[in-house]
Amino acid sequence: MPSLLGIALLFSLNGLVQYASGLNYFEVYWRSDVRGASILLGAVAYLWLCNCSAPGWAPLALGLTGLALNVNVVPDPVKYSVGSACLAAAVALLPSAIGPARSILESSPLLKLGQLSYSVYLWQEPFKLIDSLIKLRFDDGLAATPVVLGIALVCGVLSFRFIEQPARHFLNQRWGAKAVQIRNITRWEKPRQSKA
Repeated sequence: MPSLLGIALLFSLNGLVQYASGLNYFEVYWRSDVRGASILLGAVAYLWLCNCSAPGWAPLALGLTGLALNVNVVPDPVKYSVGSACLAAAVALLPSAIGPARSILESSPLLKLGQLSYSVYLWQEPFKLIDSLIKLRFDDGLAATPVVLGIALVCGVLSFRFIEQPARHFLNQRWGAKAVQIRNITRWEKPRQSKA
């Protein structure tokens, strides 16, 4: 874990240096070497905090701080280091969240939205491009945005239902038992000894 943290800090420092040298957002934060900091900070937060008990308010406070640090007025180096670390720590500490926060986050609609989110995310990109082309072509292109967004949402839901779910089902049937064995090993659980 210390090596992951060290690499994450180096990636963050790399982004800070590039940002300070005057490069724009796309030249700095669309590069995998800089964006890797956020991913590694998430991994470090999970490995460090997953078995910790924290006050019930801590995940909520960290999550709100992380969201506040991700608004446009916050400098990008802060957004993608401290902001990302706060969000990662909030997620890692969710099991110790206060009851009402956990019950909201574990509600059926939010769980379903979480399942659909990646498919919808994938479909929003091509439709965002279509939306921008409509706005270039027509002066009143703003009216098209809700329609395009709705179509992207429908495509994401259909993609989840007819592509992602069958693929998950197949993969879980094929390799599901192995995944459970691997998961037990990664939790550092001692293997059960049979009585002979």
